[in-house]
Amino acid sequence: MAARAAGCLVVLSTAGCGVVAVARTGQAPGIAANKAAAREAAANALQKVVLPAGAARTETSPWRGSVAGALASLHLIDIHQDWRVPGAPRRVLGWIKAHPPAGSTVFSTGSDGRYGKTSSWFVTFALPPAPGVYQQGVGIGVMAAKGGGSAVRADGWAIWLIPRPHSEQVPPGVRAVAVFADVVAGRAFPVNTVTAPRTIARLVSYVNSLAITQAISMSCPSYAPGWALLGLRFLPASTSAPQVRVADDGCFGLRFTLGKRSGPPLMETVDLASKLWQLGVLPVCTSQQLRASSTLPARLPAPPALDMSLNFRNGSSTVCSLNGFARLRLLSPRGRPLPTRVMPGLGTPEVTILAPGAAAALAVLWPVRRHGCNAPRVGSVNVSLPRVSQAIPVKVGSATRPVAPCGGKIRVEAIARSWPGTAHPRAALASPLPPAARPAARRPRAG
Repeated sequence: MAARAAGCLVVLSTAGCGVVAVARTGQAPGIAANKAAAREAAANALQKVVLPAGAARTETSPWRGSVAGALASLHLIDIHQDWRVPGAPRRVLGWIKAHPPAGSTVFSTGSDGRYGKTSSWFVTFALPPAPGVYQQGVGIGVMAAKGGGSAVRADGWAIWLIPRPHSEQVPPGVRAVAVFADVVAGRAFPVNTVTAPRTIARLVSYVNSLAITQAISMSCPSYAPGWALLGLRFLPASTSAPQVRVADDGCFGLRFTLGKRSGPPLMETVDLASKLWQLGVLPVCTSQQLRASSTLPARLPAPPALDMSLNFRNGSSTVCSLNGFARLRLLSPRGRPLPTRVMPGLGTPEVTILAPGAAAALAVLWPVRRHGCNAPRVGSVNVSLPRVSQAIPVKVGSATRPVAPCGGKIRVEAIARSWPGTAHPRAALASPLPPAARPAARRPRAG
């Protein structure tokens, strides 16, 4: 048994899922200095560990390997130390979490064991990185020690970074930035052309501030046919100057091309789509562009809930975008307002780029009561999407599979891309609603 939830300290550049190790060391200047700085950082990270009273250092250890919890990297430096600490493991770990290393944040937590029995617990703290030099943190593991107390191991770690060559930069003199959307297994569409000097300067600064991808191994999300990947063309004032192209590779990275020469891929500190959304560069979908539809309610296994998807397809010939959480208003089959209680949304908002024909999904779910609740049937939903001026009506449910949340209480997930063949990424979890699971029809109460 092993469970360790982890985030990403570093984002990488490749398409599809699997192991990534794309950076090449070569003889880039600054590597020796970065290695030395990372080794010092790993040692300093270990010194920041705070342990309960009575902790005694020991040279013997029941641990078989590192508890750093860092991303797998060819550039990882790991320095460890062992202690024996009074108290039960879970109590010791709780104390450690309550007394984190100075300046750190929790990066991951987890546990390990065999045959359904947990035997060790972990926490990894991330420490502030040195941009372009290293990333650092400390992992701590706790397990029961022979003879009583807890065996504690701490691993101070740092990942040294390959510096970006000074020649691989967007040169000065950019007069415009052309934004395009390259559809996977499709064609490219123009999105916008930026000519405002201030916005151009911010885009140039963003790209020039990025570090190159490092030799780090991790799984990264894949993308599906029909999804749009954004790209930028930095257009110089002189026709003789080289044009710079930066394109999203679909896995947290950017491909960088200077003229005809491909530079090392870059790491996205901020997703390119999010950056363009913040700058107001991406055109927001209008209600006239979107074609709305919904799926019939389906059952989610745990916790018991009913789920439907509201889908918005781009029916125009131009690219548009959506982001954030929507506001919903439930209406009766005759269009009269019904009680609506929207619970805090789930998921992380992510900018969704809709090429012509592509769709975004909005998952709506509500809990199932064992004996029903006599809730009124919902005929349609008015959906107010972020930055979209007009609400969009969407018909929902059917006579045999109605939408009837108790008290109008619903939960709405963040807008997301639609996967081909499914209503939204969680659609595979939902099953058709069996007759016994359908909400009880409204009926008079006995007696």
